[in-house]
Parts: sequence; structure tokens; C-alpha cells
Amino acid sequence: MPQTTTETVVRDANGHASAEEEEEEEDISIQRDFFVPPDCDGRLKPFGARLLADQVFADEFYDTPDYALSLQGITLRLRDGQLELSHGASAGGQDPHPLGVLRGPDDVAAFLHSRSLLREDAPLHGDVREALKRENFQVFATPSISRRVYGIPQGELLPAKISFEVSDLGHSVGEIEVSVDHRDELPAALKTIDVLSQRLGFKSVTELK
Repeated sequence: MPQTTTETVVRDANGHASAEEEEEEEDISIQRDFFVPPDCDGRLKPFGARLLADQVFADEFYDTPDYALSLQGITLRLRDGQLELSHGASAGGQDPHPLGVLRGPDDVAAFLHSRSLLREDAPLHGDVREALKRENFQVFATPSISRRVYGIPQGELLPAKISFEVSDLGHSVGEIEVSVDHRDELPAALKTIDVLSQRLGFKSVTELK
């Protein structure tokens, strides 16, 4: 009988483990976001990196006419027909949606409503563009995004996955992800992320805020 696994995602801009305790702990993934240098591809070669994916997207970023989302540190993106919203916690510290990324119309709508940016009965299903337009959201940027994903084999460090996106507006952001099977391997995973980011010249998103 195949063994049941439980996936726990530990996602913190500082790389701190924040997963809830679970009886079965497997496939624990730690991810940290960075600003990456423009020559990132070349810097990965000495690590034996293997290209896993190379994609190009035409993103649409939305906001209200008075930039209510941007003023609250919220980014609303439509990519391949899928909504994605990234955000920080509220100033009062009582935000029911902590720092992170939300995907899908239901979660995005619930968050926007919690910030009084969307009517409670306003769905974002069906034609997403029409639904956003109906709620007074408009496109303010349509950058072309090149996304590449590399796999780093195990050596002195744990194996890792590095993905980064470069827009035609000149912005380059990336992510280092390390997966382990057990919680006692978390220190090694965090060390792998720290060492790789230093050697590759990545700058932590939080350090530059």
C-alpha cells in the first residue's frame, strides 16, 4: 500500500520555519524570495544547475483608478487567466491574511473584501477581466515576463530549486526552494538557502525594504 505523505510549505521572507506541527512530516518545502542579478543564468553554471523550465508570460497588473491596492502594498496579477494576489500584513497586526500570496477567485475576493476593496457579494468568477472591470479595477501595467527554473544537484549543500522572473521593465526577482523529508533537516535547508544566496549575489527582499 503506498505511503500517505503530507506536504507542509514553510514560506517566510526571512526563511524562518513557520509550519504547524503535524504527526506525519514529509515533503517540507522552505522558500525564500530575493532580488536577483541580471546575469543569474551564468552564475548558476558552476553549481551544475540544470534548466527545468523556460517560459514567457504576458502579465496584466490591476489596480483601482486611485491606486488603492498599491498604496496598501497589494499586487493583483492576472497570468494565463489565473488571479494571483500578493500582500503584506496590515499595520494594526490583526490581519486575518498574513504576509503571503493568494491564488484563485474565491481567496482573492475574500481578501479584497477584508480590506474594503471589493463588495462582499462581488464574485470574480467567469470572465475575470470583465469581473474586475465591473468592480472598477483597471490594467495599469502589462509587462512581458521571462521565467526560468533551475535544479541544483546535491553536493556540499542540499539539492535546491531556483526560479526567477525577469520583466521587460527591468525587474528581476527570484526564489530559492529547498525540500526536506523531516523537520530535523530544516537547519540544513536554511543553511543551503543562506549559502546559495550569498554565493550567487542574491539580495533578500526584506533586507532592501
